[in-house]
Amino acid sequence: MKTILLNLLILISFGNLFSQTENDFQDLLKIFKQGNDIEIPNSLAKKYFNYTPISEIGKALYAKRIVFENENFIGLSAYSDCGAGGICEHTDLIIFSHDGKIIEKLVGFESDIADCNFENIRYCSFSSDSLLIIVNKKTEGDCISDTLFSNSVKIEYLYILTNGKIKKGLNRIIDTRREFYTLSTDLLQSKDLNDKSKQELEVMRNEIFAAHGYKFKSENWIKYFSTKDWYEPNFENVENQLTEIERKNIELIIIYEKK
Repeated sequence: MKTILLNLLILISFGNLFSQTENDFQDLLKIFKQGNDIEIPNSLAKKYFNYTPISEIGKALYAKRIVFENENFIGLSAYSDCGAGGICEHTDLIIFSHDGKIIEKLVGFESDIADCNFENIRYCSFSSDSLLIIVNKKTEGDCISDTLFSNSVKIEYLYILTNGKIKKGLNRIIDTRREFYTLSTDLLQSKDLNDKSKQELEVMRNEIFAAHGYKFKSENWIKYFSTKDWYEPNFENVENQLTEIERKNIELIIIYEKK
């Protein structure tokens, strides 16, 4: 009889612990669903993000956003100040099962470190439940004269597998000599195109193909891009080289061209 009672107590204890964990995680989700920049209580920050306040500057962890969600997993990003001078923000991504179990952790998912003369920024410009595209930008300049000395951009591909783990793909260097190089790094918004002429829209769209080395058939575009130092015509077809961001930007540009 004592053995039976002891086993029942153990089962009840485990049940209560599981229920408490599940309720804690629902509390965490509520915070993220309220919006960005909401402080996460230290108990939840420690439990789910392994975060401990280290200084008066970096004394709190804040909810950034729900990066992606599907029927099996949810990706949450949270940030804290680094505690350095200038701008210093550090963001981690945690992939959870819907009952709060940690599946994957990506430290340094996003970051922003800057002062008057430089900025190193890393951010996610595209997210789905199977792919994350990360942009890394490094700029150096003179903030007094507003002179830019260097500007380098690299994009990374992170694939979310069916088990919730992250697999790193190939990196790609973006040539910042291009007039519209951000068409390969960031999704366009309607406001970006409202004041563009049809000719400007055509240049923007074709620059994406030119960046992949497309050999144009039109004499007009052959002549136009032959003047660009970065252009190297190598391929008859570059459709399979286009990224998700570039495809979506081309689709939106075409809509505005037709208008």
